[in-house]
Amino acid sequence: MKKQRSCLTLEVRQQIWMMRSSGAGIREIGRKLELDGSIVCRELKRNGLPRQVSKRLTALEQANEAHEKARRRRQEKRRGKRKALPVVQKYEHIAEKLVAKWSPEAIANTWGKKFPGESISTSTIYRMIKHDWPELMKHLPERGKMRRQRVMNRRGKVQQAAADKRHISERPDSANQRKELGIVLELTSRCLPMPMLYQSR
Repeated sequence: MKKQRSCLTLEVRQQIWMMRSSGAGIREIGRKLELDGSIVCRELKRNGLPRQVSKRLTALEQANEAHEKARRRRQEKRRGKRKALPVVQKYEHIAEKLVAKWSPEAIANTWGKKFPGESISTSTIYRMIKHDWPELMKHLPERGKMRRQRVMNRRGKVQQAAADKRHISERPDSANQRKELGIVLELTSRCLPMPMLYQSR
């Protein structure tokens, strides 16, 4: 007699997704694992990832993502059934766009087209990924790291801002009193011919 399971274990899910990736049918998977075909079908439909995401993952990785997705759904059901479905949809949308090389800013700007009447900020997307979906961190631009500030030089070319740039308030008193030879004069004197240096002295 086939088993009726309300909650699949990670090991069972790994077997399901590995057999499915090898081309096995739903009935065949259910027969080998002694599961009802409806359970296998429901597992593949509910916990499957978008095609753009799943084609980049192995069968074991898909099983792990499916197990995590099912766990989040159970948690949301305990909090309230109305919140469960939107959270899963939002996760799938954000994951799909990040894999497609979208930035969180672009996702936030087009959020209303996918979810009419709703809006989301860029900081909220970053916070959700960091605290709730850390597996998506690898898909962030620069993997979530802050980029160094870029500045424009006089010729209009972009260059990296100096990391150890000193503020003018840190200028030493000797520079204000003009008692020491500045670096500009030192470099200028090094470039002058030797006879001119002797004349200046």
